[in-house]
This record gives sequence, C-alpha cells and structure tokens, in this order.
Amino acid sequence: MELNVTNRTYKDLVLQLFIDIEPDDLEYIYRGEITARLVMNVLDLTKSNLSKAEDASRLKSKIYYIMGEGLQNITRHQELSQQDSPEKSAIIVVRKKELTFSVSTGNLIRNENVKPLKSKLEKINNMNINELKDFSRYVRMTTEISEKGGASLGLIEMAKRSGNKLSYDFKDLDLEFSYFYLNTEIPINKNLGEELLEQEEGFLDKLKEFHQVMNRENFILSFKGDLNQENMIYLLNMVKSQMSETTTSIKLNNVLVELLQNIVKHADNKDCVSDWKPGIFLINESETEYFLTAGNYINDEKVEPLKAKITSINELTEQGLTTIYRKNLFDFENPNPVKTGLGFIDMRRKSGKKLDFSFQPIENGYSFFTVQVKIDKK
Repeated sequence: MELNVTNRTYKDLVLQLFIDIEPDDLEYIYRGEITARLVMNVLDLTKSNLSKAEDASRLKSKIYYIMGEGLQNITRHQELSQQDSPEKSAIIVVRKKELTFSVSTGNLIRNENVKPLKSKLEKINNMNINELKDFSRYVRMTTEISEKGGASLGLIEMAKRSGNKLSYDFKDLDLEFSYFYLNTEIPINKNLGEELLEQEEGFLDKLKEFHQVMNRENFILSFKGDLNQENMIYLLNMVKSQMSETTTSIKLNNVLVELLQNIVKHADNKDCVSDWKPGIFLINESETEYFLTAGNYINDEKVEPLKAKITSINELTEQGLTTIYRKNLFDFENPNPVKTGLGFIDMRRKSGKKLDFSFQPIENGYSFFTVQVKIDKK
C-alpha cells in the first residue's frame, strides 16, 4: 500500500498500488456501510485464498473470529446518523502477504470514548499470551454482557487468537468525533510470532494515507490479487450485495463482469508463476457517474494490436457497435472472443461511453494495461 498521493492520475495510482504484488498476495479494501452480508462475502473470498496456506483450517477459524469482532467493533462505535461526509464512512481491509494475514478496520468514534478505549488497548497490549487467557476468563466471569463488556472481551480475544499486539491509531475529525483505526496481524506460520509486527511497522500510516485517497476520490472498493474465476465470482457477489437492483446497477454489474473477465482471460504473468493471474480492480464514484477501473500486466507483443482494437471500438457509432457485436457474436467460424474483442465491444455498448485505456511500460517485455469504464447514474 505504498503510495504518494500528490499529483497522481488514476492510471498512476492504479499502477502504484499494484506494482509490488507477489504470488499469493491478496488485498481487499471496502469503504462504506459495513454489513453482516458484506463480511460473509469477504470471508468467502478469504477462504478461497487460504486453501494453499499451511494449517489453513486453523487460520480460517482465527480470521473468521477476528473479522467478526471487527464488524462488531464498527457497529458498536460508528454513528450512522452522523455520517454526513465521506471521511466518516467505515472501512475494512483484508490483506495476505507472504508471512501474515491482517484484518484492519476503521470507524467513527465519539471523542469522549477515545481515552477509555486507548487505555483498554494499552492494557491488552502489555499482556503476554498467558495473561490474556487469564484476563479473558476473568472478563467472562465478572462482566455483564453489554456493549461495554462485549467490546472489552472482543479486543482481548483478538489479541489472544492472533498472538500479536493490536495496532491502533486515532485521527481527530472535529469537536465531536475521531476516527479509530485497528489492525490485527495473524501469522500464517504458527511458529512465527510478534517479530512479524516489525515488518508491518508504519502500516497504519499507509492505511490512513490511502483512506485519505479513498475519501478524496470517493472510492468504494479496491481489490488486488489473483483474479481467477472463483475470486471474480466473490467480487461480483460483494458488489451486487451492496446495491439495490436498478437499471444502473444491472448495467454496472454487466460491465464489471466483462472487466474482470478481461483479466481472467488475458492477463499475463511477468513472474512466470503458473496458475496466477495478478490483477487490480477499483470502483469509485462522482455525483453523476461510477468509474470501474481494472489493471493487469500484458506482454508487449499484445500492446499494439490491442491498442488498435480498442481505438477502433471507441470510434464506432452506436449502430456500428451493434452491428459489429452481432457479427462477432454469430461468427461461428471464429468463435474465440480473444480474437474478436467481444468483451470490449460489450463494455462500450453497455456503458454508452468510450473506454479510457493506457499501456505503461514496466520491464522485461511487459506493460501495465489499465482500462476504465464510466457509467452514468441515471
């Protein structure tokens, strides 16, 4: 999540967010209303990316619990009635790197609750694993199950189950509210412990910086990882679950399918790792439009033919698009959509707008291909 937010076009930002991806990496960020259904969809995505991990069942149990507590933390503290600006929206981040899996949340909190919460977190972080176990039993036995008691127990269990200290920070918003960031690191290898925190030192500062970008550009979600068919389905379900069904949402989902399929079918792997289709996908919005952006590596040999294909598609009239779409759709002698560019034609038709695209040279015969589709909110 290294980024410089100054003087960045969206194409530069997408590339910068993506450039450090490694095999098996996963990063999912959602900003908006955090619901139980959304969390279940994120858990499904998480589960599919843990299948190859060592001791996956143990990890799944920890991650499910910690994500559940993260949701509870948000619902305890966020003041939904006061969310009158983008910077007050909740955020959830799921990341998988080589050695760790992390769950991060951010939410609104009243200023009078900051000092007690900070004191509680400091107390938990000063305990070792045995002390946490004893403290957890004590809280269960002596604290009435309430909003306050439940919050204490949840934080204790997050520290105990992760085996790491809880990273946190607060950002002042105004005289009434602050923003509370919480990050939990879970070692993928059970033999690794608190030393992993040093590798993520400063992560919350990076998260706050990216959260600033998300607020400024009104990002809804960002996904970076292996865009295989299974992950694509989970992403589609997440987007669909957060929007009521309208003509615009149907159009958005249809375009989204084509964007993600483009990565699933056509992305190249510059690191020559088998069965790995690295891609990035983002959604943001303005008052009048949604912006769907996807990016992936592509072999330089494909750049000029693909550039010519998309340019010609952009120059077609609405009638011309319909004609070429039907011609390609029913061209049974050449049924391969890779050759015909059927997906790009379909995105252009359904959005009613030209496709914005770029190719940025990377290294070793590869470029980074970015395509953005705009959809009116009518």
